[in-house]
Amino acid sequence: MTKAQGAFSIATDLSLLRSISKGSGFWAVGQNVRVDYHITEKWSAFTLVNYYTNGKFTNAATAEAKSLLTTPATIAYSATTKVRYRQVSVGLKRYFKGQFDTEDGYSIYGFGGFGLLFGNVETTTDQAVDSFLYKAQPIAGKGNFSRLTLDLGAGAELELGTGIYLYSELRTWFPASSYPSSYLYNNDLPRVITWNTGIRVLID
Repeated sequence: MTKAQGAFSIATDLSLLRSISKGSGFWAVGQNVRVDYHITEKWSAFTLVNYYTNGKFTNAATAEAKSLLTTPATIAYSATTKVRYRQVSVGLKRYFKGQFDTEDGYSIYGFGGFGLLFGNVETTTDQAVDSFLYKAQPIAGKGNFSRLTLDLGAGAELELGTGIYLYSELRTWFPASSYPSSYLYNNDLPRVITWNTGIRVLID
């Protein structure tokens, strides 16, 4: 049975995130909260907010002297970085099988949109590197960075009871802008894959 178009849904899920950026691989756990506005039976617009625990990774890095007169010419060091993500995303969702209020069987859908990612980063090194004398990436310290992201995903859902749906999704984020941070080993963040499982409640 198709309910009135223009209905809303509220969804929440638990999320397992894997960063696949080169030199910046880590796992994190998070939560997503999403509001869907059902434009038609097959199309919905969404707004999504999520946040994650700290991810942690360690890299071997080399600092190079800025002057030929500086000795040593290079310094090898180890850098450990903690990163935490928060994101707001908006986009469109399309049902390929079923629709937003399917009562029999399961539904399959895909979605895409753009997000604004907020990152917190803190890096420590196993030895001090003078950034006045050496070019180093990353450097020790803490700060914030932001990115625009392209967000894509697909999922499936099954009705548990009247207007209550269990869903599972795979999502991915790609950077759509770049704002370098000297505290990151690789500024090509975020490149992630997430697996999300949760509940969607349909509100007429």
